[in-house]
Amino acid sequence: MLSHFPHPYPDELLYSVIARYSARMQYSIGRAVVEELFNSSKVVAVIDLPSNLDRLLVNMPIGHRYTANWLINHCTLLPFYAPFLPPDRLQLIRQDMQGKNGPGIQMRMGLMASTVPYPQWLRFCPQCIAEDRSKFIETYWHRLHQISGVDVCTKHRVFLENSPFRARSAGTRYLFAAAEAVEPIQLPRPVNERIRVHQILFQLATEIAWLLEQPVITIDQNNHRDRYLKLLAERGLATYTGQIRLTKLVDSFNQFYSERFLGELHCSVSSSSGDNWLARLIRQPNKAQHPLHHLLLVQFLGYTLREFFDVATQPIYFGIGPWPCLNPTCKFFRQVAINTCQIRFSADSRRPVGTFACECGFTYIRLGPDKTIEDRYRFSRVVSYGPVWENRLCQMWPDVEISLRGVARQLGVDPRTANRHAVRLGLPFPRPGHRNGKNPVITEKKNSPRSNETRSMHRQRWLTLLDEHPEYSLNDLRAQCKAAYSWLYRYDKRWLDQHKPPTKASKVPMATRVDWAKRDVFLVGACLKAALHLAQRSGKPKQLTQTAIIREAGCYAVVFQHPEKLPITTDILSQLAESRQDYALRRIEWIATRACDGGDALKKWQLIRFSGTARVKEWGEIEQALELFTKWLQKSAMQPGNNRPPLEVSRKLLNKISELFDRLRNNENLN
Repeated sequence: MLSHFPHPYPDELLYSVIARYSARMQYSIGRAVVEELFNSSKVVAVIDLPSNLDRLLVNMPIGHRYTANWLINHCTLLPFYAPFLPPDRLQLIRQDMQGKNGPGIQMRMGLMASTVPYPQWLRFCPQCIAEDRSKFIETYWHRLHQISGVDVCTKHRVFLENSPFRARSAGTRYLFAAAEAVEPIQLPRPVNERIRVHQILFQLATEIAWLLEQPVITIDQNNHRDRYLKLLAERGLATYTGQIRLTKLVDSFNQFYSERFLGELHCSVSSSSGDNWLARLIRQPNKAQHPLHHLLLVQFLGYTLREFFDVATQPIYFGIGPWPCLNPTCKFFRQVAINTCQIRFSADSRRPVGTFACECGFTYIRLGPDKTIEDRYRFSRVVSYGPVWENRLCQMWPDVEISLRGVARQLGVDPRTANRHAVRLGLPFPRPGHRNGKNPVITEKKNSPRSNETRSMHRQRWLTLLDEHPEYSLNDLRAQCKAAYSWLYRYDKRWLDQHKPPTKASKVPMATRVDWAKRDVFLVGACLKAALHLAQRSGKPKQLTQTAIIREAGCYAVVFQHPEKLPITTDILSQLAESRQDYALRRIEWIATRACDGGDALKKWQLIRFSGTARVKEWGEIEQALELFTKWLQKSAMQPGNNRPPLEVSRKLLNKISELFDRLRNNENLN
């Protein structure tokens, strides 16, 4: 049991607290600190999400008030990740941090597959160091400064600087480096609020700082998706039925941040691929993604995290009920008397359409969503005026002292509407006191689907055009008579389908209309480019299957439907398709490269787990590769000057694609 242990400073990492303890006790080797604090020599120094907290608490001085949850909430980076993790997985991560399953934390978080890297160095704010030493006599590592995406200090508005201490490497597995050893630079780099990039970086850091100050937030990930869809629909980047306008969204997103800035954050979004992190963030809410992705999208939508979490998850297109009755003759006029709202979506605009019915019989519809309070007191169309409104019309109709305009004004309609309903109700014409004494001619509304006259007119126009131009196709007829076609298509489609011109067989054979030999060569080039792009893509490797290649090339439909007419393309796809073994070897090479860049000496079991090769680890070449790369990484950790690991499989794949490219350019036989 320890005789004493430093109390954490505000926003201090547990790693930093242990580093200050180690400096005070002056241990000669880092392993001795680990053994004393955790009663084990297998615990390593972890900056963001440490484990074995229960072991540490057992050795704390008598009378301490720390708990594992307190340390997790105030001295680790879990509050940064928590709002963007499924609640059940978050609970498992808490258990891993309290227990011994440290390696499992990164896997559960989804960080091993993330393209957003960790900071390579422990970072500090020069002015924070001076302030800490003035206030606490010593300085420490701040949590906020060690998070990916945080490049500025929100308190002093200056850029962070790299310390001489690596954040993650095999040589620092047991090293707890104290921040007191850092010498601050003399001239901090201030944030310029007039520069757009500086503004965005400062806002990101401010949002992350707010997250760290909150208790660990637990939110259902489907709620995030519902909020994103609602806010995107309000900006015209999605429909209210949940369909994302991905191309428009990606273009707007890249324009808002700039592709260069997103590349520097390792958060680039490709407009040519529908499988980017921005699309997955909305379409696959249960898959963990780096919080920086969420922060970028929330800021793009014009919200802070506090405001975003308060957005209603269920779409409220017409506000919260009850809703007002808009019948001027009802005793509840403009009062909230309607308790139900039936919602459908417009077939044209996909916007919500609400139907509101009062007890008085007045029923109206409104095209939504409502954007202001005044929108609650408007309607797009009246479906039914109801008996109360009709009775009021019948009462005023024989009154000689009220003009037709006066009647219409009190009913809230146009005089022609009042006349039309008077005819429908069988009221007498002329009205008492009518000026000319003539019965008005009342017709149905223009273009009304209930108007037989309108239907007959459009049908006659269409039939006349069919008789005059029997040689016209449907598109030709439609171009000549747009109004009639549109009306019939919407209100009389069954009749229109029975009176279309017959489909004409093409006089030109398929073989002469499409030069399949030329198309075959063209698609070969497209597939080779797609394969090269997939092979050279950053991040986790993607297997080069025939389906993946033709999807990337954008020719899935034509190759899938006409393989017999594209023999060269089909053969090239079979040559490019990657076997399960080669794909496993490429994953091993990728994990080894990442470990080499981070200075980590992965053990064989770690290499198997991170590369996902557990089911094929006993295959001959794969077993040899695992042994080779394990030894290479251990040697590289001991001799940091070594070159990058040998990437034989990846190199062979690129050479094969290059060779096929050369043969295509030289018009050689590719079979």
